[in-house]
Amino acid sequence: MAKNLAISCWKQGVELLFFGNDEASINQMSNYASTVNNIKENRFRLDITRDLPADHTKFDTEDFIKTAWMRYEIFKFLTWNNYYSIYLDTDILVKKDFTEDIISYMEKSYIDGVVQLNHHSRPCTGILGFHPRSKYKLNRIYSENYLGNFNYKAIYGAADQSSFNEHVCPHDDQPKLNMNFLSRDLYPNGAWWYRNNKILKNVAKIAH
Repeated sequence: MAKNLAISCWKQGVELLFFGNDEASINQMSNYASTVNNIKENRFRLDITRDLPADHTKFDTEDFIKTAWMRYEIFKFLTWNNYYSIYLDTDILVKKDFTEDIISYMEKSYIDGVVQLNHHSRPCTGILGFHPRSKYKLNRIYSENYLGNFNYKAIYGAADQSSFNEHVCPHDDQPKLNMNFLSRDLYPNGAWWYRNNKILKNVAKIAH
């Protein structure tokens, strides 16, 4: 899936930076994107992602669920170095260049980042973006000190998504991050895409 994402980015002129956790994926993706070796220990690492196998992890396995947390380590690294950062799940198809549009969502001074909106009008961490100004919040929230306040290492479903919805940006409480929702028509998740395909096929920037 990562290969298909990379090819669709290349066709639309979107530069993709691939952080690989195993040598095989890094070698394969080097033909389609810029790659970063994310295997070695680093200061942004979470406990849950340590000691993962140095090989591919299969979908919906315990190791696969653990790797989902790596996106937050990468966000911490990129924002700490004053980069805008945009994350895409590997099952996304890029239809149009989205970079400037997503960055525009973060221009208001109080916005930390952006997140995809699913068909239930709830956040979907399949697309996330953060402004460099969010670096202190991200490093505080995605730390063992904060995540240790709840059972973030529980291996079930989309565990990182659950923690985002319940603890980082809860619907009925004060959010820890000030997030802007991306347009559901321009950045649809799968259910919204298939429900409105005839309308969205010419306007959507991605299909997830």
